Amino acid sequence: MRPVDPELIRRSGSIRSAVVVTVLTGLIAAAASVIQAGAAAAVVTRAFLQHQPLAQLSGFVAAFVAAWTLRISANTVQDVWARRSGLRAVAALRS
Repeated sequence: MRPVDPELIRRSGSIRSAVVVTVLTGLIAAAASVIQAGAAAAVVTRAFLQHQPLAQLSGFVAAFVAAWTLRISANTVQDVWARRSGLRAVAALRS
C-alpha cells in the first residue's frame, strides 16, 4: 500500500492541500532542526572548549531559541492542519 492512496486524492480535494502544507511545514521544521543543532554545537564548542564568555555567545543562543520556536510552530501548524484536513476528507468521502 502506498503512503497516500491515489484514489483518495482524486476523490477528495482537501487531501492535496494537506499534503502540500505537510511537506512545507516538514521542510521548515527540518531546516529549523539543523539550525538548532548547529547553534547548540557552536555554544557548547565555544563555551567549553574555547572558553569564550557567555556574553559572546548570545547570538548563537538567540539563533537556537529562534530555531526552536520555528520548529515547534511548524510542527504545531502541521498537526492542526493535518487534523482538520483529515476531518474534512472523511466528511467529503462520507458524502
